[in-house]
Amino acid sequence: MEDFGSIEYEKFLSGDPAGFENVFRRYRDGMILFILRYVGDLQTAEDISQDVFARIWLDRPRFSGKSLFKTWLYALARNAAIDYMRKRRRTAPDVASVSDTEDTFFERAFAEERRRTLHRAIGELKPEYGRALYLCYFEEMPVREIAALEKKSPRQISDLIYNAKRALKAVITEREEYEILRRGVE
Repeated sequence: MEDFGSIEYEKFLSGDPAGFENVFRRYRDGMILFILRYVGDLQTAEDISQDVFARIWLDRPRFSGKSLFKTWLYALARNAAIDYMRKRRRTAPDVASVSDTEDTFFERAFAEERRRTLHRAIGELKPEYGRALYLCYFEEMPVREIAALEKKSPRQISDLIYNAKRALKAVITEREEYEILRRGVE
């Protein structure tokens, strides 16, 4: 299986700016949604994503190929989000509120009612549950890649996904939206 990101990034490192543009177009939206799981604010997630891509453009870090390119790229994004959260904790201990812009964004991104319902329910989970479910089901990352990204063992990630799905079912049931999802599956 060819790794699109790796191929395009190598083109960029070899001097072809189209390689960077292809990487940016392919991974930007998913990266923003991934970062959103850390920071809880769409505008901040977009800013951090821009910073990550700016760093790639300017610093041209080497991709070792030990994982999928997407995993490496999301690890850069995770580190940037964690750095942001550390700085924010030092300067403003308030928890960020979810903005109206996020709801608008997700309504456009997930046009189907079932996906919007699912996303809202995932937002009520612990952040690590939300990230695991997002990476597994929306980004379709294999467990071993999620494990590398989250710096956990594959077994820990499998357990995390199992527990996250149980918690998600409880949230959906509590919100009386379980029936909507069930009818959509039938």
